[in-house]
Amino acid sequence: MTEALPDTESRAATAARHLQVAWEPERSEHNLARIHARRARQSVVLKVCGGAGLLVAAAALFFFVFGPKPVLPAPPARPGVVAAVKSPKTTFVDGSVARVSEGGELVVKVATAEHIESVLAAGAADFEVTKHPERDFVVVAGAVRVRVVGTHFRVERSGERTRVSVSEGKVEVQEGELKSYLEAGESRFFPSLPEATKDEPRAVASAGARERFLALARGRDFKAAYQVLSQSPAAVGSSAEDLLLAADAARLSSHPEEAVGYLRRVTTEHAADSRAPLAAFTLGRVLLSQLSRPAEAAEAFALARRLRPGGSLAEDALAREAEARKMAGSASEAGALAAQYLARYPGGKHLPTMQRLATAK
Repeated sequence: MTEALPDTESRAATAARHLQVAWEPERSEHNLARIHARRARQSVVLKVCGGAGLLVAAAALFFFVFGPKPVLPAPPARPGVVAAVKSPKTTFVDGSVARVSEGGELVVKVATAEHIESVLAAGAADFEVTKHPERDFVVVAGAVRVRVVGTHFRVERSGERTRVSVSEGKVEVQEGELKSYLEAGESRFFPSLPEATKDEPRAVASAGARERFLALARGRDFKAAYQVLSQSPAAVGSSAEDLLLAADAARLSSHPEEAVGYLRRVTTEHAADSRAPLAAFTLGRVLLSQLSRPAEAAEAFALARRLRPGGSLAEDALAREAEARKMAGSASEAGALAAQYLARYPGGKHLPTMQRLATAK
């Protein structure tokens, strides 16, 4: 109501002149006082209601601007949708990690709690897979499927072939209906050469020494491959691949001493290659387990850590270095390395062994 009320006192005076009943002065003052009080109460109510309305409006505006925004449900993942991984490091839903080398491309097809599957479309990638027996972890590279439970391994595309190298644990590699298994320290090219290649020595013999060596080594006929390289050392080229194949042929045909030279060349001539840390780690294993040379083994494990301090082999290399130092008679160095391991990996897989070394006198 916006119109002004008529002057109350004038109305009261006019009404008093037309009334037949006489009004006492005290009674008139009393009624006027009541009218003023009623108007005062109306004014207060209007002010209070107006102020409350402003407060409500201000509160609503504040909530709209600063209040929590509604959370919309995320769209469900659609089967078959793939995502190309551009980052050099990918962490999967189960905590597993993939590190893609420069120029590589990893495509994640499925990432659930029960099944993780990715495709290495190009280049190479190192995988550090957490142990979850109830979950499948699969990497597809060309015609090869690599399945693991928990391990450290590397997958590398090389033309139509794929090389799988295992630094810890065990992997299953499937090509068609054929399944193969690789353990720590083993490396192999897939798909394997056709059986006819192994059954036809004349065809292999007619090729040059280098072709024969590569065919035999890639086909995992390491004894025959070693015979070729022992008769024709020039069959092994200077590339990292050739040297690694020669090292595999030597150490897996019971000639570990010959493997040492090839592995050392990888770490020195190809130190920037992503396979150099694996070569250094394998060198340490050969020196420690097959040749009983723990001091040299410790240096090889230390080199593996230096080549890639944050790599998937760093934790294992540190633990192996501590053990090798202990076997070489350097108890103080072993204890210091074990203490370093405990500080860096408080929940590491080698915890009990490192605790014993750290507290040993």
